[in-house]
Amino acid sequence: MLMPLKSHRVSAALSFICLSVLCSCSSDSSTEAVPATYTVRDSAGVEIVESSGPAWVEGEAWTLTEEPLLSIGMVDGPEEYMLYRSVSAIELDDGRIVFGNGGSQDLRFYDSEGTFLHASGGDGDGPGEFRSVGFIWRLGPDSLAVLDFSLLRISILDTNGNFGRSFRLTGSDRELVFPNGIFADGSVLASATLRDDGSRSEAGAFRDLLDHQHFDTEGQFLAKVTTVPGPELYSAAGSDGSGVTTSPRHGLTPWTVTGSDTWFYGSSEAYEVQEWSKDGLLLKVFRLDKERRPTPPEDIAAWEERLRELDSSRRAFWENVPVSSHLPAYERVILDRAGNLWLAEYSVLEEPPVWLVLSPEGHWLGSVAVPPGGRISEIGEDYVLGTWRDEMDVETVRMYGLVKPGRG
Repeated sequence: MLMPLKSHRVSAALSFICLSVLCSCSSDSSTEAVPATYTVRDSAGVEIVESSGPAWVEGEAWTLTEEPLLSIGMVDGPEEYMLYRSVSAIELDDGRIVFGNGGSQDLRFYDSEGTFLHASGGDGDGPGEFRSVGFIWRLGPDSLAVLDFSLLRISILDTNGNFGRSFRLTGSDRELVFPNGIFADGSVLASATLRDDGSRSEAGAFRDLLDHQHFDTEGQFLAKVTTVPGPELYSAAGSDGSGVTTSPRHGLTPWTVTGSDTWFYGSSEAYEVQEWSKDGLLLKVFRLDKERRPTPPEDIAAWEERLRELDSSRRAFWENVPVSSHLPAYERVILDRAGNLWLAEYSVLEEPPVWLVLSPEGHWLGSVAVPPGGRISEIGEDYVLGTWRDEMDVETVRMYGLVKPGRG
């Protein structure tokens, strides 16, 4: 049925890695101080943290266990272990695992060994049902908030999946408002863009702006927070004369994640992340001394080969869509449960996935390699949780141990 490889999670050590600006951690008092890998300065009330390189030295880097501690899913068997488009796996405080399953549009609950417990929800528009189950967020110790991508509706459930209430975010008819996350007090951060009504007059590449907005616990608009750069897009006329808007190859895509009472924004234009208050005050900027990579010639050649396989009308359109000369700095951002920021390096040509880790203070710690074929949904103190597909396209929700040397 399932494939638990270990009965219990490997416990990572608990003490923190030394990140002192003045010296490295060492039991040898004669060891010379390691030069600081970051500087901190103030700019008009905004704290700027700039890292010249990773802080981890040999033996300090975090790693994942070679095999998963837990794996839920199988090729053939009971329906509760057959997964399709599973999303947003998280671990509850009592060790249970919950995630959304897109094939059945429900939430599935498993114990800490990976044994199926029960499901809640189902396909529909009614209370507690979903058309496209999406993000699952914790809301205090005893509640969950679930975003339905299709209905843009947030449902509040208890940690057993029992329905409590639901709401949508209020916005103008000219805006598409998408929830980014929920703060500890239950209020919602969302980003809004103007709806594309087909009236865009100028063809070519452009970059929209995103209005970040704050909503209360019932979805009522509170205030506009700030405006930041949105995704890179390309607009042109399709073969039938209608307007078409698409993302250019390797175009910049921003990422927004919420913490307990602040939120983080990264444009992917540089190795930089900003921390904002709920009311729109820029608090900190974290910068890494790292340059974006040029787009590999092999990737451009592979793209041109794909274009030659298209029919003439589609090829004529896509040949005009620009290919970025440089890859975005990163393609995902996750805030782990300890307050560290993880940035997924932008990868092409089946490159192995690598994540850059920043401490809660914004110091660049180092890099963590993860198994290919996965999409991470949550990172805890001592685990990484997400969905993976193998070479046979079999889907599994896996938990890997996160090993942190020197924390014992």
